[in-house]
Amino acid sequence: MKGKSNSSKKKTNTTKKVTTTKKEGSTKQNVIVAGLILVILICVFFSIKTIVNSGKKDEKPRNDNAVSEEVLKDTKVGNLSITNARLVVQDGVTSFMATATNETESDYHVNVLYVTFTSGNTTRKIPVLSDITIRPNEHTPIALTLDSDISDTTKIDYDIK
Repeated sequence: MKGKSNSSKKKTNTTKKVTTTKKEGSTKQNVIVAGLILVILICVFFSIKTIVNSGKKDEKPRNDNAVSEEVLKDTKVGNLSITNARLVVQDGVTSFMATATNETESDYHVNVLYVTFTSGNTTRKIPVLSDITIRPNEHTPIALTLDSDISDTTKIDYDIK
């Protein structure tokens, strides 16, 4: 009788170890699956956004604030065309958006693209793209959020380093 109870204890311990290993393995699988699903959803989101935005090339961006259209005009810096610039200020927070397009027939590498906002004697030079390669005719979004109101901007310049 003592032999039977010892062997049943060993089986119980073995079963517990297998159960623990399965839980650890399934947790890792769940994390991997969740990560893959998240990556796929992000890719689908940006693909849809790109498709939708590609049909809107001819639309002029709205200027929601007092910044003049002249300040937000399309421009060229290096081999990039900067278009659809827009400044939106809400509750003291400024969002700047634009599109950079590679105008060459080959890949164009940007170490750093700076946007400089000038208002009177105040100048803010901010990096918006860094270490990025833009393919020919590819549109790359530029997005920047500042925790201050810069709607009094009188000049916007772009600089590539």
